[in-house]
Amino acid sequence: MSGNDRIMLSHLFLNNKYTDLQTFIQSGETIAFHSLALSLRLKDTYKMLTKIKSVDVVKWLATVIQLIGYGMTGLNLIPYNIYIFFVGIFLWFAVGFMWKDKAIMVVHVGAFISLLIGYLNA
Repeated sequence: MSGNDRIMLSHLFLNNKYTDLQTFIQSGETIAFHSLALSLRLKDTYKMLTKIKSVDVVKWLATVIQLIGYGMTGLNLIPYNIYIFFVGIFLWFAVGFMWKDKAIMVVHVGAFISLLIGYLNA
């Protein structure tokens, strides 16, 4: 579908000449609507993926790892749960650093020290 076809199609719909796809098809217009919809969907997906920031990836990875650590603690999988918690704590500290959020960094330094002391005394 050419750029002119896309412009014409958007013009037809924006000016309320057609209110739905069925009316558009019945009108006899010869524009490949499905092709346009697919290309727009791909563009929207690409835009969404490019908006994802690295801090969001690290944040969600850290969250999943922490939840795995909690699950391992509940299953009494010691000391593997501690190793997982160390990774999660490090990642959350990195998130605090990326956000320049001292509170997040301090709480995770405290968690690291507490966990390390407990691990060494066990």
